[in-house]
Amino acid sequence: MKEAKILLKKIIFREEKTNEKHVNEARNNSDCYKFGSKADHFNQNNFEQIMLSKLISKAKQEKKQASQQKEDKEPNTDSAQSKNKDELEKEYLNLRAKNYNDLTPFKVSSVDTIYYIPNYITEEDEKYLLNQIYSQPQENWHQLKHAKRRLQKWGGEVTKNGLENNEPLPTWLEKFSELLCKENITAKKTNHVLLNEYHPGVGIMPHTDGPLYHPYVVILSLGSHTCFEFYKDYPSYKEEDILTKLLIEPRSLLIFKDDAYDKFLHSIADRDVDFIDLDYSFDKENKTIKINNSNVANFHLTNLFNKFKEQASLKSEEEIEGKSFNETWKLIREKRISLTIRYVPTSS
Repeated sequence: MKEAKILLKKIIFREEKTNEKHVNEARNNSDCYKFGSKADHFNQNNFEQIMLSKLISKAKQEKKQASQQKEDKEPNTDSAQSKNKDELEKEYLNLRAKNYNDLTPFKVSSVDTIYYIPNYITEEDEKYLLNQIYSQPQENWHQLKHAKRRLQKWGGEVTKNGLENNEPLPTWLEKFSELLCKENITAKKTNHVLLNEYHPGVGIMPHTDGPLYHPYVVILSLGSHTCFEFYKDYPSYKEEDILTKLLIEPRSLLIFKDDAYDKFLHSIADRDVDFIDLDYSFDKENKTIKINNSNVANFHLTNLFNKFKEQASLKSEEEIEGKSFNETWKLIREKRISLTIRYVPTSS
């Protein structure tokens, strides 16, 4: 306000010196011109206030016009985002008609009772879930003291006596839990979800999920890949004697139960890069790719393999005749969300 007044005084002074006619017109047409008993005089203070008011009003009008022009040129992003979220929610897990009563096609070859389902959800479902996860208030996140990750707990508190302070899952997780049961992934509807956020370079030590949970675990991955490693026991881990290693891709579902659940340890190494190796040849008679060896046991089930097959199919018969080949992929980890979905008996 002070600067505006100073500017206005300069304008008035300049106008009085350079355009006396204009000033006189302003005096004659303005209520701020007063008549005295001795001579007409100009009420400077009132004139300044009126001119200042007009100046501010004009500035506001110009700002409003500029804002309107900007809105005409650019879409309302808030409205677009809101509409996008509404569409994602409407289509979330919609029109599903799958039955996984027989998981044999998804079995990992190296260890019984481990199954890997690629693309269990769509990219739209993944976006919807991530929106739900990151729209939660800060108090729903729990930072672990001895690990560089944070988590959300849904369904209640798991104690040695079972699930306590149990509460219904939020709608977006309840719908997913119902889907798992409907599609015969789980024998009964799950009631607990442990959600972990992993940044690149952060993993988890070898562990089992304990006897309290129903004897299976279902893990949905969002956002990025990772690699799971299974060990027979802790000494095997110390000796780096891996039982099996799996490539876990975004939107995939990992299921393990029985021995893989009860006996074996599973872990994620603290890496920010994974190397996937493949030794392969061509079955000329069946016109297929034969996997001779890979450092991940589920390579034949992955999206990476499907993309690779498209590229490999471009090789000519002369190139592949009686030969074997090696490929290595360098996969860089990004931020990953893991949803560990389980049934936990309630405490009595």
